Amino acid sequence: FEDSLSLLDYAQYIVYSGPNKTGNLLKNWTSIFVSTNVRSYTENWSVDFDYLVEYSTNYVSVRVYDFAGNVNEVVDAFYILKDTTSAKIIDNQEGDDTWRNSGGTTYDVDFEDSASGLLKAEYCVWTGKNRSGNLVIDWSLIFETNTFQGKYYTDDWQVDFDALQEGGTNWISVRVYDIAGNIYSLQNDVFYIKKDITNPWIVDNQTGDDTVYDADPGDIFDVDFYDNISLDRAEYIVYDSTGMQGTLIKDWTPIFLNLGTTYYTQNWGVDFGALYPGYNYISVRVFDSAGSSDTLKDVFYVRKGAAPIVHDNQLGDDTWRSVNDGLYDVDFSSSGYALLDYFEVCAWTELNQSGVKISTWVTVVSNINAPEYTTDWGLPEVFWNSLIQGKNYVSVRVWDQDGKNSAPMDVFYVLKDTVPPSILDNQTGDNTWRNSNSGIYNVDFLDNTSLLKRIEYRICSSSGGNNEVISWTVLVDSINASSYETDWKISDSDFSLLPETTNYVSVRSVDYAGLISTGTDVFYILKDTTSPYAVDNQTDIGPWQKDNSALYDVDFYDTGGSKLDYFEVKACSSSGGIGVLSDWTVAASGINSDSYTLNWQLPLSVWNSLKDEATNYISVRVTDFAQNISTEYTDVFCVRKDTSPPKIINNVDGDDTWRRFPGTKYDVDFIDNGSGLDYIQYKVTDSSGNTLIDWTVIAQDINSKEYTLDWEVNFSSLICGYNYVSVRAADRVGNIGVYENIFYIKKDTETPTIIDNQEGDDTWRNSAGTTYDVDFYDDKSLLNYAQYCVYSGTGMTGTLIKDWTYIASGINSSSYTTDWQVDFASLENGINYVSVRVFDNLLNCTTYYDVFYVKKDNLKPNIYDNQLGDDTWRSQDPGAIYDVDFEDNLSLLDFVEYTVYSATGASEGGGELIIPWTTIASNISTNTYTLNWSVDFNSLREGKNYVTVRAWDRAGNVSPDPVGLDVFYILKDTTPPNIIDNQTGDDIWRNTSGTTYDIDFTDSGGSLLNYLQYKVTTSTGGVLVDWYTFASNISSNSYTQDFNVDGNWNKLISGYNYVSVKAVDNAGNEKILSDVFYIKKDTTIPVVV
Repeated sequence: FEDSLSLLDYAQYIVYSGPNKTGNLLKNWTSIFVSTNVRSYTENWSVDFDYLVEYSTNYVSVRVYDFAGNVNEVVDAFYILKDTTSAKIIDNQEGDDTWRNSGGTTYDVDFEDSASGLLKAEYCVWTGKNRSGNLVIDWSLIFETNTFQGKYYTDDWQVDFDALQEGGTNWISVRVYDIAGNIYSLQNDVFYIKKDITNPWIVDNQTGDDTVYDADPGDIFDVDFYDNISLDRAEYIVYDSTGMQGTLIKDWTPIFLNLGTTYYTQNWGVDFGALYPGYNYISVRVFDSAGSSDTLKDVFYVRKGAAPIVHDNQLGDDTWRSVNDGLYDVDFSSSGYALLDYFEVCAWTELNQSGVKISTWVTVVSNINAPEYTTDWGLPEVFWNSLIQGKNYVSVRVWDQDGKNSAPMDVFYVLKDTVPPSILDNQTGDNTWRNSNSGIYNVDFLDNTSLLKRIEYRICSSSGGNNEVISWTVLVDSINASSYETDWKISDSDFSLLPETTNYVSVRSVDYAGLISTGTDVFYILKDTTSPYAVDNQTDIGPWQKDNSALYDVDFYDTGGSKLDYFEVKACSSSGGIGVLSDWTVAASGINSDSYTLNWQLPLSVWNSLKDEATNYISVRVTDFAQNISTEYTDVFCVRKDTSPPKIINNVDGDDTWRRFPGTKYDVDFIDNGSGLDYIQYKVTDSSGNTLIDWTVIAQDINSKEYTLDWEVNFSSLICGYNYVSVRAADRVGNIGVYENIFYIKKDTETPTIIDNQEGDDTWRNSAGTTYDVDFYDDKSLLNYAQYCVYSGTGMTGTLIKDWTYIASGINSSSYTTDWQVDFASLENGINYVSVRVFDNLLNCTTYYDVFYVKKDNLKPNIYDNQLGDDTWRSQDPGAIYDVDFEDNLSLLDFVEYTVYSATGASEGGGELIIPWTTIASNISTNTYTLNWSVDFNSLREGKNYVTVRAWDRAGNVSPDPVGLDVFYILKDTTPPNIIDNQTGDDIWRNTSGTTYDIDFTDSGGSLLNYLQYKVTTSTGGVLVDWYTFASNISSNSYTQDFNVDGNWNKLISGYNYVSVKAVDNAGNEKILSDVFYIKKDTTIPVVV
C-alpha cells in the first residue's frame, strides 16, 4: 500500500465466498495495519485462515485509507484456495511373489487429492516391514508437478530395480503430498519385491560311462544343481555328437520341475528307449525361480547296446477316443545283426511303468522278418478293451530273431473315454415371470475322463421337445474341464425370440471323445414382456372431499401372462406431474389376477399428503409379476380436498344507529378457498340469549369461493332494543364455521306495507309503456314517497341498473294503488329485477325485493375498451397483453376480430391497411370474452399502428361502429439508435473534473431516445465505472449536448481511462460504441500495489 501525501492511516481486508463480494460473507472488514504514518507498507500479511471455506475459492478484497480520509478499495485483490485434508493413497497392489531377475514390472498404487490436487509422490525401500532393517532406497520420486498435474494419479509405476537388495524381500512404502502443503499421507509396506539376479549353477560329478547298456540302467547319473534362492527346473537334451551338434536324439526333457529348494543332488536317469545305439551325448540346463539359467554341454555320454531300435515318432495321443481307431507312428529297425521278429505293447496308469499295470504284453505284429518296420499301426482289440477310462501309458518291446529286445517305456499314451458326460439338473422350473433375460439357471455338467468340450441348449414351446423355438445353440465351447458348474443364462437374442408363454429348455453336452448326453425339459422359462395397462373410468374432477371415503374407478389389466402384482398412485399439486406431494405409493398389492376392477380408495398416507382447499392431481401405474411397469398414467383424476371450515370476516361493529326501518346491509364476508361456499345463515337472539330469529339463510347454493355482498336481516322479526346477530357458513362438503354475536342491531320501527300484486313480467320487452301493480299502505303517519330500483340479480345483487327512483312522492295518503311504469331506457338487456321501498312521514321504510322482473333485449354485442393506447414503444412482441373485452349476454358471442391501419378512422378509409381482419377468438359461445390477446407483431410497421376491433354474436349482430374503432394503438420501433463520435481521445492530463465531451446521439426508429450511459475501463478492460446514466427521459430523436464524467471522477485511475457510450431508445433498442475517447488523469490518491 502506498500514499505519497497525507501518508497511510490503516488498511483492511474482507473475505467472501463468491467474486465481486457475492456469496457468503466469511470474514468482515479486518485490520491489516493501523496508524502506520508511513508512505508505503510492503510487509507481507496474512488472513484469518480459520474463517476460510474448505475446498472452495475464498475471494479477498482490500481497502486502504490515508490520513486525509481518502480510501481506495480493490475487490478480489486475490483469492485463496483452502485445503486442509491430506491426499489419499489407494493400494491396489498385492505383494509381488514372483522372483524377479530384471526390472520393468509396474505396480498399481494410486494417489488422490480431490481438493488442491497432487504435488508429488515418493517411495522408499527397506529390508524389513514397517521401514525396519536396512534402508535400501531412500525416498524417491514417483511423480511431481513437472511430469504430472491433476487430482488423480492412476498410472502404474516402477521402482529402481537395480538398487534393490539381492536375494531377499524388498518392502516398499509410499507417501504423497498435495499442492496445499498438507502433511503427507504415509503408508508402509504397500507391496514387496523379491529380487534374484544370480544364475543357478551345475556340478558335473558324472564322467562318460563306457559301459554298453542293452537295457535302461535307471537313475544312476550324478549331475547336481544349485541356486542361492530357489531352483525351478532342470532339463537334459541328447545329441549323437558333442557340443550339442549332429542329430537331435531327445529334445529338452525335465529332470525335475517346480522344485523350490536351493539344490538337487539326487541321481537321475534318461529316456533310454529314445537313445540311439552307440554314443549318446547328454547336455543339461537349469533355471531358478527368477528365470535365470545356466547350461553345461556334454556332462556325460551313454553307450547303448546293439539291440533292436525303437524310433518313437509318436507323441502322446491327445485325441480322446471312444473307439479303437487310433494309428501310431512308432517305427522299429534292426541294429544290423538280426532281422526283426515281432513287437508287443503293455500299458500302465503312470509314467515309467509305475502305478497300476493295466495290461500284460500283447503282440501287435509278428513274423516281421525284415530289417525295419515303419508302417503306422493300431492297438489289438483285446489290448484296447483292457485299457482304463482316462490316460494309459503305453510301452513297446521289439524282438529280433536273435532274441534281443528293446523295451522303451511310455513311447506314447492313449486317452480312452467311452462314458458320456453327466447332466445334473439342479434347476426347477423358473417360476419367476421375466420381462428381460435376467434368469440364471443351475444345470451342471460333468465329465471326469476326456473332459467337457461343449454345452448346448434348445428351447421349445411345448414339453417333450415339441414345437421348437430355438434350435440347438452353443452355450459354451472349448470347456476343457471335468465340470461346468457355473450358473448360466440363455443369450439375449434367443430370449427376444421366445413367445410369451412357458418355454421348455433342453440341454446337451459333448466331451472331447465326441460322446453326447441330452437332457430334455430340464427347466422352463416363463416370459412376459407385455406391460400391464390401466383403463381410466374415473371422472377427471370429482366432488370435493372432506375425508378419504371416496372410491375411484380406474381399472388395471395384464395380458402378458404373469398377472398383476400391484399398482401405485402418485399425488401432485399441479397437472403434468409437477409439485410432487406423495411419490409412488402402493395402493393394492398381491393382486395375482389378469385384471383388477374393484373401485379403490387412496392410501391414507397419500390422502394425508394432499393439499387442503386445493385440487390434487392423481397419477397411476401398475406392475405385473414379470416386473413390467405400465406407462405412467398422468392426471387420471383429480381429488379436491377440503377439511377446513369457511372463514368469517367481520367488517362491521355493533350497529349503534337506531333503526326505524329495514334495508340496512351488513358487511360480514365469507370465504372458503376449498370446495366453495354452499350456504350462509344468520341467527338473532336477545340479550338473554332467547332466539328471535333462528338460523336463516343469507345466501344458499352459492357455489363460489367467497361471498362479499352486504346483506340484511329479517328486520320485522327483531325486537325493539338490542338484537344480537350470529352467523355461520357451510362449505359444499359440510364443513361449518360459526361466529357468535358478530354484531348487534338497535331497532325502533313500525313500517309501511307493500302489496305485490305483480308477478314477474315474462314477456321480453323492447320498448316502454307497461305498467305494474305494486301497491303501498301505511295507516299510521301515512305514506310519504315510494321508490323502485333495478338490479341484474335477485335479492338486489349483481349490477345496479337503476338506483332508487321515485314512483310517487308527497303522497300523504294511507295508500297508493296506482299502477306505475319503470324507466325502460335505463334497463339492461336481459332480466332486470325490480325492488321497491316505501317511506312513511316518519321515514320508517319498508323494502320489498324483486317484486317483479322485466326482460329486455335490443342490444348488439358490447366492446369494452380497457386498453389505452399502448404508449410503450416496443422492439419485440409483448405477447397477449391487450385488454379489450367483448360481451353479449343474450345469444352469446360467436367470434371477435381485429384489423390494423396506419392512421385513425379505419372505417372511413383512414390510412393504409397493415393487417386485414384477423380472428382473435372463434366459437366462443359464452356471454363474455375477457382474455387479454395479442396481435401479429411481426406484420406491424415501425411507428404508430391503430387497432380496430369488432364482435359478432351468435344471432349475427355485429358490434356497431365506432365502438371498436381505434381501441388502441401500438408503437413499434426495432431500429437501434445511432452514435456519432465527434470526440478524439482527451490528450490533456487532468487532475480535476469538469471537462465536457462531444458525442452526439440520434434515433430514427420513432420511439425517440430514452437514456444515455457511459462506461469507463482500464487499458486492459477492467471496469472502473460500470454503465452510468448521464441523460434520461430524453424523448427526442437527437441529443447533441456535451457531457462530462464529473459524477464518477473519483473512480477514474491515474493514467488512461477509456470511455465507451451506450444509447437506449424508448423501445429498449440499444447501441454501444466502445472506447469513443479516453481521459488521462493524474491525481494523488492512495494506491494499492
